[in-house]
Amino acid sequence: MLPSVLTSTPDELLARQNAALAKMTDLCERGHPFYQRLFREHGLTAADLQTVDDLQRLPLTRKRDLMADPEAFRLHLPDAPVQEQVLWDIAYTTGTTGRPTPVYSTTHDFYATIDCWTRLWQLAGIREDDIVANLFPLTAYPSGAFMRTAIQGTGALVLNAMPGAKYPEFPIQRSLDDVIALVERKRATVLGSVPSFLRRLLLRAEELGADFSSVRLACFTGEPCPNGLREDIRARLVRLGAVSPAINVRLGFTEAQSAFVECREGGPLMNPAPDLHYFEIVHPETGERLPDGEQGLLVMTHLNRRGTVLLRYVLGDITSLARDRCPECGLTTERVLQPPFRADHMTKIRGMLVNPDVIHDLLTARPEIQEYQIVFRKEDPHDPYSMDDLLVRVAIQGDAERVTRAIVAEMRDAVRVTPSVEVVDLAAIYVPGDTMKARRIIDERPKG
Repeated sequence: MLPSVLTSTPDELLARQNAALAKMTDLCERGHPFYQRLFREHGLTAADLQTVDDLQRLPLTRKRDLMADPEAFRLHLPDAPVQEQVLWDIAYTTGTTGRPTPVYSTTHDFYATIDCWTRLWQLAGIREDDIVANLFPLTAYPSGAFMRTAIQGTGALVLNAMPGAKYPEFPIQRSLDDVIALVERKRATVLGSVPSFLRRLLLRAEELGADFSSVRLACFTGEPCPNGLREDIRARLVRLGAVSPAINVRLGFTEAQSAFVECREGGPLMNPAPDLHYFEIVHPETGERLPDGEQGLLVMTHLNRRGTVLLRYVLGDITSLARDRCPECGLTTERVLQPPFRADHMTKIRGMLVNPDVIHDLLTARPEIQEYQIVFRKEDPHDPYSMDDLLVRVAIQGDAERVTRAIVAEMRDAVRVTPSVEVVDLAAIYVPGDTMKARRIIDERPKG
C-alpha cells in the first residue's frame, strides 16, 4: 500500500515538506561543512530557510562543488543516534566526465531508500509474486542501480544475475550467455536493466533461441529510452515468447538514491518520495526559480538525509514539473511534464545547435541498427581550427549500404548536419558488462 503522503492534498504535502526542510537546514547548520560555510558567506541561518520557498535565498549547488570536496557534503552529528552516524554504503556518481564521486548513506538513509524504492517498485507494477532479474552489471564502483534493485521491500524475489567484466582474483561475474540461461531457467517475470544492456542481451538471446515467455515487465534506468528503442525491445521480447510485455522507464539520480518513475507505461514520470526529496525548476542561466509548467534545469533538495546531504543541487536535466494530483493515477507529488534531456548534451556543429536526443530517436527507431555511437570531432584531428564533423558509428544487421544512406538523409533533415557514417562491429561500440551502459556520445574536439 502506498503511503498517505502520496494521497494527501497538495497543501498537506507542502506543509510536510516545509517541516522536513526546517529540520534538514537546522542539521546542516549544526554539522554540514559545505553549507555551514555557504550560510556564512550569504548571511543566512537555518531560521532563514524554513520553507521550500525560502530555498530561493540559497545559491545553487553544482556537481563540480560536490566533486571538488565530497567529504564536505557529509553531515557530522556526534550526538545523533547510531542509525544516523553509521556508514551503511557508498554509491558513486560519475556523469559523462570526471572521476567517480562518492555519495554516502547512513543506516537512516539506507532504510529511507528501501522505503522509497518499495514505493517506486509498486508504482512500476512490481507484485509480491514476481521474480525480478537484476541485470545491472557488477562494476568496480558501486552503483545505485545495482544495489537498489538488489534490495527492495515489495516481497518480490530478486535474482542477482551479476553480469560484468571479470575480476581475475574473484571471477564471480557471469557471462552474457550465463545470464540469459539464468533468466530462462529461473523464469524471471521482471527484468531490471539499462536499456542498451538489455537490448544487447536480447540480441544474443534470439541467437540462442532462448525462452523468455515468463517475462511480463522490463524496468529501465540509467539512460534515455526513446519510443523507437522501447518498441524494439518489446518486439524482441515478444519474439522470445513474452506475451504483451510492459515497459517501465525511470529517471534515476545517484545523488538522491531515488528515481522518477512512470505511474503507467508512457505516463508521467513521478517522484515516489516527496517527503524525502523536493524538486524545483530553475532558469539555466540565472538560477531563478521558474513557475510550474515552465522548462528549465531540474534541481533537488534532500529533506530527510544524514550522510551526503545536498540543498538545491543541479541534477543536469532540462524539463518541467507539475505538483497537482496526477490525472493518470490521482497521486500528489512532483511529476515531469516533458521528456528530460541533458543540459550539457546540446552542442554546436558547423554553427548548428544539435540536440543528440533527436539523433538517438532516429537511430533507435531502426531495428537494423544493433548499436550506435555519436562522435563530435574535427575533420582534421591535427588541426583544431578545421571544420566540425559529426560521425555516427553503427553496427548494422542487414543491408548496410541502404541503412547508411537512410541515416545520412534522415539526420540531414532532422538536425541540418550531414553526418559521416562508419559501419563497425558490435564489440567496437559496447561490450556488455565492461561498463554499466553504452557510451553513446563522444566529443573529441579540443576544449576551450
